[in-house]
Amino acid sequence: NALSLRNGEITFSKLSHSPVSMSTMMVQVPDPQFPFLGVHFTPRMDGSVWLGPSAVLAFAREGYKLTDFNLRDLLDSTSFRGMRKLMMKHWKVGASEIYREVVMAAQVKCLRKFVPTLQVSDVE
Repeated sequence: NALSLRNGEITFSKLSHSPVSMSTMMVQVPDPQFPFLGVHFTPRMDGSVWLGPSAVLAFAREGYKLTDFNLRDLLDSTSFRGMRKLMMKHWKVGASEIYREVVMAAQVKCLRKFVPTLQVSDVE
């Protein structure tokens, strides 16, 4: 299987060779402070497997790619006091999520804890 980036999630594309075969979801036990983070493998009906999640602030309401940007939407999100507090308090966690979103080798390193045979070359 090769992986492709879609809607902020890493997904396996259905190919003849698969580094992993699974029929049920595999989920990491979450950190209680950030229960929405942590990698998971989700098998899909078409035989592909979604890997993720990617908890990165979208720069546009309808922004499904890292390059989608809408200044008005971003200002609206960041003008909310609660969002600013969250970003200031947990900036290291946020920076780490952005790093794994941009540097696929870093994301694959986290995923290898569950599927040691997974390689960066499996990712498109």
